[in-house]
Amino acid sequence: EQGIARAEWPARMQRLTSGRLVDAAPKDAEVWLDGGHNPSAGDAIARALPQLAEGRLAVVLGMLANKDMDAYLAPFGGRIAHIHALPVPGHDHHPPERFAAVAARWGIGCTAHDDPQAAIAAIAQDAAQAQDAAPIILIAGSLYMAGEILRLNGQLPD
Repeated sequence: EQGIARAEWPARMQRLTSGRLVDAAPKDAEVWLDGGHNPSAGDAIARALPQLAEGRLAVVLGMLANKDMDAYLAPFGGRIAHIHALPVPGHDHHPPERFAAVAARWGIGCTAHDDPQAAIAAIAQDAAQAQDAAPIILIAGSLYMAGEILRLNGQLPD
């Protein structure tokens, strides 16, 4: 029982508290990573982060083309401030236009980035200009991308 209680499951509601990407995030921002990519994962993540304040959630999202982005994002309805769209290198993924269409239906912004560093930099810039409470950053949508995030942040599991 103690072993299970202490088990760590990388990229499943993993709070990133230090590392290169986190250091580039806005001061006091919470950065969460989850590789979930289906509707059940979207629902579980939305329930796991009940403290999400409306308008404070910045979603950095890369998703394979064969995944249902609308169904994944539906449980977050009304709580996402901005979608930061990423490619999933080496895999067929949803194009920026697809992310933009979803964001437009929800009346929120969407920005396409070439890499996670650019997305985090944009979130930091937006937070500095807004001078609001620190955002909650959720990096999600693909286990492939989650692995890349851990690598870039210097946190690859053993």
